[in-house]
Amino acid sequence: MLTINDLCKILDQSAIVINSDFHATQILHRYFGIQATARVSLYFYNTRSEVDIFIAALKKAVDR
Repeated sequence: MLTINDLCKILDQSAIVINSDFHATQILHRYFGIQATARVSLYFYNTRSEVDIFIAALKKAVDR
């Protein structure tokens, strides 16, 4: 099973940084029985190419 830490490491190898933690939703995490979540932050300055790279790296991580 892919963990949040594994996901962060795999994406980091593609120079993609994501946030992993509770994101101020500890109660929701407890309710669903999960330890942490991952969040990517995009903004208007991100290019389509960067988004494509992120999606490809995410698919690679999930397929492992």
